[in-house]
Amino acid sequence: MVLTPKYTENAWHVATCTIAKLDYLVSWNFRHLVNRQREIGFNAVNLLQGYPSIRIVNPLELIYGNQDKNI
Repeated sequence: MVLTPKYTENAWHVATCTIAKLDYLVSWNFRHLVNRQREIGFNAVNLLQGYPSIRIVNPLELIYGNQDKNI
């Protein structure tokens, strides 16, 4: 289980992006979405179900990539 039933709404965000075949889900939700271990878990489920993987990133990572930018 990637998320507990309490956080079903977050799983719906990932599922929607997955079904739409989006490459990225952009979020500020570091606890439940923008988390490398959770991304691995979601993508494991996607793989088992025959769906493509998805990157889950925060807006700054999408804009600047892996560069360390100060705001």
